[in-house]
Amino acid sequence: MRSHRLVRAGAMGSAVIAALLLNGCADGRAPRPVDSAAATPVEVSGYGTERREGRLVFSAEYTIRNTTRAPVAYKIAFAFLDGDGLASDLKWVSRTVLAGHVDDGTVWIPWEGRQGTGGVAVTEVHQTPL
Repeated sequence: MRSHRLVRAGAMGSAVIAALLLNGCADGRAPRPVDSAAATPVEVSGYGTERREGRLVFSAEYTIRNTTRAPVAYKIAFAFLDGDGLASDLKWVSRTVLAGHVDDGTVWIPWEGRQGTGGVAVTEVHQTPL
């Protein structure tokens, strides 16, 4: 049983993911990440493959920052990229974050029989104040 450590995707990792998304696929199959110029409240902080319940999964750690003065319901799309940087799977996560709070989470998908990982991108963020 082989397990891989999650890779921290700090500023350098985010740049690599952005480069993969923007330059890795000329055929248009790569997901469009959330505009980095916009203040997105969601950041992928690490990703990699690991064993869960006896099977290989591709997981990503993420952080949601609610800087508003009210609780917010978030619906977030995470695109999991294969070793070639192509979007392999899309996973939606719904979370509610209290006003002024930061929440961390992990999202994962089965990854058996697949080769390599190219990162995880946040492709959509929908926010609904509560």
